[in-house]
Amino acid sequence: MKFRRIVLLLIVCPLVFSCQDTHRLLNENFEKIIVQLPGLWKIDNADYYEEWEKAEQIYEGRSYSIKGNDTVVLELIRIYHETGNIIYEPTVFGQNDGNPIKFELISADSASFTFENKLHDFPQQISYSFLSENKLAAKISGIVDGKEEQISFNFTKQ
Repeated sequence: MKFRRIVLLLIVCPLVFSCQDTHRLLNENFEKIIVQLPGLWKIDNADYYEEWEKAEQIYEGRSYSIKGNDTVVLELIRIYHETGNIIYEPTVFGQNDGNPIKFELISADSASFTFENKLHDFPQQISYSFLSENKLAAKISGIVDGKEEQISFNFTKQ
């Protein structure tokens, strides 16, 4: 019985520490790239914007469009830490009864990051990729009626 416990510990401990290292590396990669996000980003060939700022440990964003002389806010977004995870939380006006939806960071490298919520109807994934210091590509994607759907946006920093 004692031998079994030792074998089990020898198997489980490396897995736990490996997962912790992977999670730590994911967070570190994200923290290095997210610093590029603050500022005003405009979708190429459209009057649609995302504006981001850092407020202490939270990144706050809003997306809006310009219609004539009016600014129409479409969503408010927060990116923050919660129990060791990094959360992307949009509140889209006119959807989800005005409630925010949480997406958890699942990947991050030197130029991009992706958040996921498999339980959300659409999108299930939200990705941002920095193409240069002034160019940003964003993509929302997921399964709709059994088919993979995606919408891409190309932004230029203003």
